[in-house]
Amino acid sequence: MRGGGAVHHISLGTLKAISEDMVFWMQSLEPGKLLKTILLKDYHGFAKARIPYNIVAKILAPHGITPEDVQAELVAVFTDLSQETHLHKEARAFVIILGDAEHVSMPHDAYGFVGDLGWCKVAAGQRFDVPPNTPHTFTVRPGGVLYFLSVQTPPIERGGGDDYFLIPDQPKTPAGG
Repeated sequence: MRGGGAVHHISLGTLKAISEDMVFWMQSLEPGKLLKTILLKDYHGFAKARIPYNIVAKILAPHGITPEDVQAELVAVFTDLSQETHLHKEARAFVIILGDAEHVSMPHDAYGFVGDLGWCKVAAGQRFDVPPNTPHTFTVRPGGVLYFLSVQTPPIERGGGDDYFLIPDQPKTPAGG
């Protein structure tokens, strides 16, 4: 990882609490508002958008954490990303699979690969802890869709660096495929 300043250590418990608060915020929005107000951009095949700074700051404040310590994103998968198994050498991520309650499409033909868990079909409400150096990816079969919240610390993109390392020798197809 290149660049970036000092980032405060954030415990897994705090990262989970922040993630749950972000999901609560998403659930409180009017249906359709979230997807109308953010712009999904390509990131290694994933479509993602950062949660707005002012929302992140408000959610982090009670924890004594600043937005510089955390990256929170809505991520969408619309295509086969089974060959994008990767890891983050520094960042820990907490992932929550989203669906109707958060006003996005329910997961359809969607799968995750997270470390020793291997491939599994994912469902709305599922949660994954992805510690540093854990191989992982999320994918869909043709016609599938998946939305998830990813909250990472330290941010995977900071100071001009990108804490994303592709792993070419991981299983390439979801279980049951």
